[in-house]
Amino acid sequence: MTVKKSAPAKSGASTRKAPAKRTAAKKAPAPKKEELEVAEEPTEAVKPAESVEDPSPEAISDNDVVSGMPQDLGIHVVIPYVAKLAKGDELLYAVRAWQQNFKELGRIIIVGDAAPWFGKDIIHIPHARTNTNPQIDVADKLATVIASDLVDEIFVWSNDDIYPVAQVHPEDLLVRKAMGPLKEKGSAGGVYRDNSVRTLKALAKLKLPKAFDYAAHVPVVFEKTKLADTLATFKCQKEGHLISSLYFNTHFPDERPIITRNDDKGSIVASVWSSSPNPAILQRVFEERKFINHNDKGWPHVLPYLKKLFPEKSRWEK
Repeated sequence: MTVKKSAPAKSGASTRKAPAKRTAAKKAPAPKKEELEVAEEPTEAVKPAESVEDPSPEAISDNDVVSGMPQDLGIHVVIPYVAKLAKGDELLYAVRAWQQNFKELGRIIIVGDAAPWFGKDIIHIPHARTNTNPQIDVADKLATVIASDLVDEIFVWSNDDIYPVAQVHPEDLLVRKAMGPLKEKGSAGGVYRDNSVRTLKALAKLKLPKAFDYAAHVPVVFEKTKLADTLATFKCQKEGHLISSLYFNTHFPDERPIITRNDDKGSIVASVWSSSPNPAILQRVFEERKFINHNDKGWPHVLPYLKKLFPEKSRWEK
């Protein structure tokens, strides 16, 4: 798989925003007081493409923006953002981390809400959250990304609580990673559990040799055409599914992914999911892993490290 790089831009552009299109994709137990814990339920949520508000009068179409915007030669990183779910400056530090540790970075594209610190170089695709099922929200934001000319055919999908804390290269992102065999996840009776069961049933009908859990809390690489097919085939904008697991299992059924884990014994990512993580292990994972992820309880413990690692403003800030 080759990651496409954007074409050089015309000079003198000043516009950086574009509205989300109304068009959807083509047919598309309480944590123990121990070291690190794996966060099973995503903290992000997102919304239906068809529910996006009408663009404001001053908004410019995607084609207009693309034709006049400085387009860096590099890879597009797309991050969904819901402001009211954020506990602090997660997105700010995620953007700084990508700039510092991903030399092939071309564009940062935020789909969802805006943040007051957004500068002129950041690309914001407005998309309000309207669905409380996190995975339906994610599907709707992905549908908007697919429809946008601001995003390359092949792009990196990450989250505002995932930070590259060491140098990351395209091959680190292209190599597919899984947590092991796909199984029921989340609290009994919870939305995430229901979504995982629905995903298992959908994949079981395909009689695949194996089904892997690709929700590994790391950035992934999506191709728009394949992604649109996944959203449409499984009706992801109507019923919640674990999209990355659907996508990679169906389009790469013979894949033998890297099996990783995000606790203190992993090697690629650590998820800080405890209100009282072991300080020694927390320091060690920041020194050893490529990615750090957290939930709301872990955020206060991760923040001091992020402040130390990424003190300088990025080009994406005012």
